[in-house]
Amino acid sequence: MRLVRAYLRLLGRRRWSLLLVLVIGAILAEPLLGSALPVRLLAALLFVLILGGAVHTGRHTRRSARAMAVLLLLWLATEFTRLLAPDLVPGAVTLVVTLLVLAAAIWATFAELLGTSDTSPDALMGTMFGYFLIAVAWSYLYAAIAVSDPEAFALGGGANVGVQLRYFSLVTMTTLGYGDIVPLSPAARIVSALQAVCGTLYVAIMIGRVVSSFVGLPQRRRRAGSGPAAGPHRGPRARRRRSGEE
Repeated sequence: MRLVRAYLRLLGRRRWSLLLVLVIGAILAEPLLGSALPVRLLAALLFVLILGGAVHTGRHTRRSARAMAVLLLLWLATEFTRLLAPDLVPGAVTLVVTLLVLAAAIWATFAELLGTSDTSPDALMGTMFGYFLIAVAWSYLYAAIAVSDPEAFALGGGANVGVQLRYFSLVTMTTLGYGDIVPLSPAARIVSALQAVCGTLYVAIMIGRVVSSFVGLPQRRRRAGSGPAAGPHRGPRARRRRSGEE
């Protein structure tokens, strides 16, 4: 419990910056360190911190917060059971629970980002975190398609399927498209196209919104300094009236 409280205190200070570092670390863990069991457990732990932190920092009611907490605990149980005893939990069940948790985390993240007027640098980190979180969610959606149709993607050799699909999700999100991994089935193709559209719209809407708020911040500060809140007697006539009264 002490570790949980310490983590929540860190979230209270620099929540989006911390979550951004964690999600990048989770994405890089297996490609850089390999797919051994300790590395996969580390990546799963990072995702627990990411998803739990995203749900914790979002705007929601008590009922929805409890539902998200139950969903997160269910995902935690299925994920670690899959890693430690793969035969006990079907892969499809783990994918469904993971997609539900990611959907809840994305909803909580964007409810907070769109519902706040925060113009701090940490808010910009929040939009970057949301971008990576969508890419991770899409990689699990691709994994679900690959489970239902093993020939849905033409994958390269070497890295495991999860790492390859995460890489494919990132390059599709940025509309880069190297072409080394190709969607073959109709479902894989349309979902890939939707992600490319989503990535383009995200940059135009979300990041543009935050950057424009940074650009307009000096003007809002000047208006606030010259408005009614700065005092009712700033003009010369008001100053003469006030000196006459004295």
